[in-house]
Amino acid sequence: MRKNKVKRYRKTRAYKHWFKIFVAGCILLFCGVALLGADFFLYQKKNEKEDQLKQLKQQEEEIHNAETFTVDSEVQESETGNSQPDEEGPSDENKIIKQLTQKIQSLDGDWSVYVEQFNTGIMCNIHQEKYPAASLIKLFIMGTVYEAYDELCREYGQEEVNGCLERMITVSDNEAANQLVAMLGYGSNEEGRSRVNLYCQENEYQDTNMGRMLLESNENGENYTSAIDCCEFLKKVYLNQCNHSLEMLRYLKQQERTDKIPAGVPDEVEVANKTGELNDVENDAALILNGDNTYCITVLASNLSDTSLAREKIKEISEEVYEYFKE
Repeated sequence: MRKNKVKRYRKTRAYKHWFKIFVAGCILLFCGVALLGADFFLYQKKNEKEDQLKQLKQQEEEIHNAETFTVDSEVQESETGNSQPDEEGPSDENKIIKQLTQKIQSLDGDWSVYVEQFNTGIMCNIHQEKYPAASLIKLFIMGTVYEAYDELCREYGQEEVNGCLERMITVSDNEAANQLVAMLGYGSNEEGRSRVNLYCQENEYQDTNMGRMLLESNENGENYTSAIDCCEFLKKVYLNQCNHSLEMLRYLKQQERTDKIPAGVPDEVEVANKTGELNDVENDAALILNGDNTYCITVLASNLSDTSLAREKIKEISEEVYEYFKE
């Protein structure tokens, strides 16, 4: 009798044990199915988002292609006499492009100009290619620092980071720029430059690259940018599409070097700009903050024999663009 009870007890325990295993297996199976379902849902959402981004990018490219004119073909048409303006005359964009193209064709060195008025979308894009950035590379150093701002402030202190940013932009302090790049690389200049270049790649500043530290020889690398990259950066700052856009705009408004683009607009018009200079380079990139007529303009000039004359010509280009948009 006792043996039968023991057998029944052992069977009951065995049933309970296997029942627990069965329940646990069901729970694990359910969790696995739920996770697979969630992964499939997220995968679908990701694909939908990628398709939407591709469509948006395609639309932007179509709009850009529709609005931007190719300067070289226009110059060729004017030289061969094949230009056929319609009865109403050339468009506004053609007018400003031809006006500035004729101006820079007679100038010493290599010149590039990009202008975009945000309200109307009017663009002027002349000789778009890479040019030596000089201190315009500091725009992209600033953008990279603000992407990692909280991280850098924890490591080096907010006061130190802010001080370097202010000096780098307002007075174009090269040592401050190098210090920020070193911070980005946690002491490694090479790693810091890599972070700046990654920032440019991720934000599609395709012509911009940091190949050397400020004040270093360009034997092993150079810093490059383009007029369109600089204007795109300033446009994002103006539209508050960057981390800490307001802080960046504040520093740019405090720029102390104002003898080029800012000198070509009336004193009462607010300007936020960053310049760049080398022995044979004169650059300036600016936001002209003029209400509905707000626009960005970048002028790059390299291989110059007379930089003081180039500064005066950049001022004249700025004057012509301002007068054009004022009409």
